[in-house]
Amino acid sequence: MLDIRNLEDFHYSQNSLNTFKQCPLKFKLKYMDNINFKKDEEGYYENIETGLNFHLLCNRYFLGIDTSIGEHTKDKEKLEIWVKSLKSNIPINKDYTYLSEYTIRMAKDHMRLQANYDLIILKEDTIEIWDFKTESRKPIYRDLEKRIQTVVYMYVLMENLNLVGKHIQISNLKMIYYNPQYEDHLIEINYDEFKHEENYKNIKYIIDRINEYDFQGEFNKSLYGKYCNYCEFERICEDKSEF
Repeated sequence: MLDIRNLEDFHYSQNSLNTFKQCPLKFKLKYMDNINFKKDEEGYYENIETGLNFHLLCNRYFLGIDTSIGEHTKDKEKLEIWVKSLKSNIPINKDYTYLSEYTIRMAKDHMRLQANYDLIILKEDTIEIWDFKTESRKPIYRDLEKRIQTVVYMYVLMENLNLVGKHIQISNLKMIYYNPQYEDHLIEINYDEFKHEENYKNIKYIIDRINEYDFQGEFNKSLYGKYCNYCEFERICEDKSEF
């Protein structure tokens, strides 16, 4: 087992923090033992491929690269509709700066964090974080507002405004979740000092738990059973009482 907690070059992402919250054993298998299994869910990887292709097209659009879709691309017609929706909802403005597929890494106290943004838009006195989703279910505000992705992304960017060359009031930072299948249902999350402080506390709490956790000790699977049906590691941790 590689104890990543001792590695200075390891930064916690929203995915790794969320994985620990769901199940410490899954965190250990995935990030410390470096084990990766495919999910058995039918159509999962086909949907992943279409989502990745959409993100690629989004990146090309904001970089000013041709967004034509190859004739033999899976879900070509669907992707064309999604790209049309994207261009309608986020038209390019020459006065704005678009940071597409942008990564920020930071360290504060014992917290090492990494945020991988689909898009950051720098406007005159505001900053928008856009995240692109392609799941079939309709996004819900209360779920996304509390999602660890929202917590990490807004906290990290606000802490590192110098990296994007912009200094704004905290109330002028917002995060927008956009799903082209529900283009009239944008989820916009605003920010303030209270949320920023709460986000810091939440992130610190999870990392403190990771640092204190005994990954060599016994594992009580019953505490995390609600996630088992959706976990790719279920077959190898079946009946496991220890790591």
